Amino acid sequence: MDYLLDKSVIFSFDKSGYERHALSYDELAIDKNLGSVLITGGSSGIGKACADFLLEQNNHCIVTGRDESKFTQHERLQSYALDLSDWSAVTAFVDELGSVDHLVLNAGGMPDDYRENDAGCEYQCASQLVGQLLLFRQLHESGKLAAGAKVVFVSSGGMLMKKLDPGSLFQNREYDKVSQYANVKRAQVIMNECYALRFPDYYFAAMHPGWVATRALQEALPGFTSWLASRLRNHYQGADTILWLLYRDSFESGRFWFDRQLARTDPLPWTRSSHEDREVLEQTVESYLNECGG
Repeated sequence: MDYLLDKSVIFSFDKSGYERHALSYDELAIDKNLGSVLITGGSSGIGKACADFLLEQNNHCIVTGRDESKFTQHERLQSYALDLSDWSAVTAFVDELGSVDHLVLNAGGMPDDYRENDAGCEYQCASQLVGQLLLFRQLHESGKLAAGAKVVFVSSGGMLMKKLDPGSLFQNREYDKVSQYANVKRAQVIMNECYALRFPDYYFAAMHPGWVATRALQEALPGFTSWLASRLRNHYQGADTILWLLYRDSFESGRFWFDRQLARTDPLPWTRSSHEDREVLEQTVESYLNECGG
């Protein structure tokens, strides 16, 4: 029965799927202090749920967000206004930081209209892919990211239906916000695999949180949110696998997770990325990073 419910997707990604999967969960090892955790997009939704939980366990959190009005106050919380599509601002932000023990790359969003940053990169790609990788690279190169750090990409189950399209990833004049979002999230998962090989001193993971009742989802997909309103997960259910990964002593780097279990990145054979497309992705990302000092 569990197999059939998981194959249905709706009864796996929704809150009933989380509740069913959680029956087999062990308690988190919260007696372990994680030190300083940087969470992008940490002022609301899943990111804020992560930060709130970690603060309750006496960890130190650094959160970024675009909207300063959403920041909360806590003695162990540092909050920074940061738009990750502004790559010069990312550099300035890293210059201000002290040491970071773990990194959660959670910032997201789906602008209705096509936008580019100052480097001519489409906004979702600039913020959620290149900007996130720039943040990691500059933390790494400045020696501010601790050896053995967990680096967690918060992806999306929507990418499971999308084959990587590097041709429309960085500039996309036929912009469709949902398709672009899935393309960016697919690229995140691939770069997670690549960086696990390139940077063996860290533990990389990508995960998807299921369908979560966030304000960002409501604003981006109001019809979908209305249709599934009673079935959406709460913020803490969406954050659970992120926290589980952070509290683990180790895991196989570069893999993709859902509800504390390894998940396939290509359950549909037509979404498998070609070697050539993956190379284009890596090379283009590297080109942008080199231009902005990453």
